[in-house]
Amino acid sequence: MKNKWHKTAIIITFIALIALFWAFYSLATGLHSSARSQALDVAHKQAAVTNATFYSEFDRQQRLYSVGGYDRRQPRRYKYVIINGKNGKIKTLFGKPNLPYQAQQIVINNQHPQKVAKVALGYHQKQPVWEVTFLNKDQTLGYYLLNFKNTKIVQVINHL
Repeated sequence: MKNKWHKTAIIITFIALIALFWAFYSLATGLHSSARSQALDVAHKQAAVTNATFYSEFDRQQRLYSVGGYDRRQPRRYKYVIINGKNGKIKTLFGKPNLPYQAQQIVINNQHPQKVAKVALGYHQKQPVWEVTFLNKDQTLGYYLLNFKNTKIVQVINHL
């Protein structure tokens, strides 16, 4: 009898742990997808962005969400909308759709990282920058900040 109760307790504990893990995972992914969908909605409604092909989150002094897509009023113009996560204010920057790729390629060519984790758009000293986060071959993190328009290197933080 004692052995049967012990097996039941182990099974219940295992099921509870799986449920707890699933709840945390759902919450974490739900918050990210919610932020993404809200940012896309704001960019579409307030900044007339259509066919969004870029999304990022930038966390430095403040949380910023960025969406890149074509301008509904001028369909050949590509723009990036930066949304302040705290107050909802938006800033629009016009640029080429391949700027995130160019920023990523600069890091790949200079650092030869194991993996580029993300490319995000934000501000550094009130100037728009691309933040490229990467994993070095020695498993340390690195960051490049590159000028938004010309993708020149602004700052390098490496081997964190």
